Amino acid sequence: MPAERPGYGSRYPALVDLLTALRPVTTERVRWPGHVLDVAAYLAPSPPLPEFVVSVRCVVGVAGRVVVCETPDDTHVIPGGRREPGETFEATARREVHEETGWQTRRS
Repeated sequence: MPAERPGYGSRYPALVDLLTALRPVTTERVRWPGHVLDVAAYLAPSPPLPEFVVSVRCVVGVAGRVVVCETPDDTHVIPGGRREPGETFEATARREVHEETGWQTRRS
């Protein structure tokens, strides 16, 4: 991915401004293979602009059960991943479920 595209190695200036004006409700240092990440969660008065949302996860139910995917390091997560340019949240979720499970989704 190109580093000059905001959200891919560089930050959105408007998002930095938004987060600077808010206090995180929680923070945590997370170890990711080869990296240490400082993660923060914020409560904002309104949802962020769609271009600030760079990844989507979704809960998938099948026959009354919730689908989880196993990663190479044995972590279990719900399906999801990075949005492609111009992709809707729903399209991202559908694509990621298909990529990670091989299943097609339908609305309930």
